[in-house]
Amino acid sequence: MGFANGFSTLRKIWNTDRACLQSPPAMKPQAAPSSSTSASPAQGCTLVQFTTPDTLANLLPALALRPARILHVRSSEEGDDHFKMALRAATQEPGLKTWLPKVQDVSLPKGGAELPDTRDLVARALIENAGAIVNFTGGTKLMSLGAFLAASALGRPSFYCDTATNRCIDGRTARFDKWPDLREAGAGMGMRLFMALAGKNLDDWRDEPVPAAARAFAIKAFELRTRHWQALEQMSKAVRTWYFGTGERAPQNTDELRALLAKPVTGPALASDAAKQYLAAASATNLLRADASGLRLTVSPERHAVENAVRMLLSSWLDLAVLDCVERNPRFKETRWNLSSASQQGAGDGGILCVDQKQRALRHITCLVTLVNSPQEHIDSARARAARLGAAACTVVLFKPQPGQENIIRDTARRAGMDVAIEADEIVKMFAPGA
Repeated sequence: MGFANGFSTLRKIWNTDRACLQSPPAMKPQAAPSSSTSASPAQGCTLVQFTTPDTLANLLPALALRPARILHVRSSEEGDDHFKMALRAATQEPGLKTWLPKVQDVSLPKGGAELPDTRDLVARALIENAGAIVNFTGGTKLMSLGAFLAASALGRPSFYCDTATNRCIDGRTARFDKWPDLREAGAGMGMRLFMALAGKNLDDWRDEPVPAAARAFAIKAFELRTRHWQALEQMSKAVRTWYFGTGERAPQNTDELRALLAKPVTGPALASDAAKQYLAAASATNLLRADASGLRLTVSPERHAVENAVRMLLSSWLDLAVLDCVERNPRFKETRWNLSSASQQGAGDGGILCVDQKQRALRHITCLVTLVNSPQEHIDSARARAARLGAAACTVVLFKPQPGQENIIRDTARRAGMDVAIEADEIVKMFAPGA
């Protein structure tokens, strides 16, 4: 519900329907506080709220108010929400471990997510819980209206949580000294908590460590690829064809892999000065050996080991070069690379996951050296990877588009609500400190 229009509607309904709370016998309080009653933001109150797809609109006020009890109102038609999971993750954060609010689910009757049902339920909750506060952000529009009417009639504080501006906007149903700063409440949110907001558990994932030698190679590869794209692309095609043939996977048969690893990759594409510099830098990673005879991978004859080594040489260097930029920027924290399911074997899900403190979101960064499929397929794949990890923000990095692809991928990414950085200068600028 847009707040400006919604708040105006709430007021209009209340002014024209003030008598709606007078008739139900169960709702007559013994001594209801008046709308002039002053409340304080003291901890230990009861917070009444609704389930909402924007779990942050429930979590941030809870973190700021630190209620002793939370009444979580839901309609029977709603599916599972992730508030409790996020709350459990939050109470494991430093400074919050002593805060253990009691959460009670309160369900509206089947088909009862209407204004009178919600109004009556919230009013009862307010009568039974002195000092209760109402967050009418979530639920359906009628549920929000009903909660507002109950708070207004009984003179209890209420608010709308605007996560875009980090504010609790006063519903003006009772005086309240000062609503807490949501920016301060969310300042320490980490990756575990952001994943929990999306119903993901960080313990279900593992990331791949980045050896110092691999990082050094990636930075050198970024430099060489920027200056010698065409020569190094020819080298990449020769290596890819040797190990993957005409497909995108290495052979599964161990004997075939042993035969591939035993013979060096040779040819004019590996003999250019740029290729020699590139392979010399890659040799320090211990994944391969490059000498006068050609290139040999120094890995075990297992499919995932061969594929990981080839990807490092041909494409994963871009991930690690971008990772190095991201980790130098104080805007980002808790960076992880190549996350995979804890039970998954072989390659991970690809990309970089980090906490974007400026956007207050979990950001996934997909790095593409060049496009193999259509821009739409790559954008859809990047968005799917971000969703699997619970990331709300997504960036696509493309090192070298094919002729005519740049505008297409920018438009495709924009329609998908994703950021995009294309070519070296733009990539460096996007992740530079202060960006």
